[in-house]
Amino acid sequence: MDLLIGCARKESLQRAEALARERGCFVLGGCLDGRQLLEQARRERPDALLCELVLPLLDGAAVLSRLGELALPGAPALVLCAPRGMDRGSLPLAGALVGEGWEEAFACLDLVGRRQIDGPTARRMAERLQEMGFSTHLRGREYIERALCLCLQDGERLRDLRARVYGPIAREKGVRPESVERDIRYAIEHAWRYGKLSALHLFFGYTVPPEKGKPGNRAFLAQMTEAIKREGK
Repeated sequence: MDLLIGCARKESLQRAEALARERGCFVLGGCLDGRQLLEQARRERPDALLCELVLPLLDGAAVLSRLGELALPGAPALVLCAPRGMDRGSLPLAGALVGEGWEEAFACLDLVGRRQIDGPTARRMAERLQEMGFSTHLRGREYIERALCLCLQDGERLRDLRARVYGPIAREKGVRPESVERDIRYAIEHAWRYGKLSALHLFFGYTVPPEKGKPGNRAFLAQMTEAIKREGK
């Protein structure tokens, strides 16, 4: 998960960044005030923002409000770290997850990671890949599922696969983006060579150029993203 962190003090920011990395998150950046956090969110488009409720210039409630106004693709989640002992029930923070202290805030962040796409969509995606003959023993199949999750959340990721699809997957898996790209390409080649032609034709028809014989990574992910979206409507 790509994450931005906002803290009022540098020491707290360093601790939060260390905890995030321990949990497998990639920290896109750390900010010491709410305005900087929002500006960086606009540029970086993270999966989630984790910030203290009390911040200079813009507090957590203001960050939540203006985050909605930005209408960022993928709708990044906001997880707030509230001071211990604060009555959170009186806070006007609908739409944000609020944890008391860093440990509880990171537990809320884990929930964000598990809610990336809903269960029915995940099942449809797995079923379609299985129908087409994408073998579960290939790393590329796993990477394709993750890439589709990212593209279903934010279709703009298709414009820059290396930075916004291969990169996040590579950071999660501890490999290089080139490895993710290569394994996805191999999984597609394997499906077009050994998979079920009737199912492949159902999804791709005559959109694959004869001289290529199979779609490229971008074309495949774009077509599958749209197909899964249509089925969900």
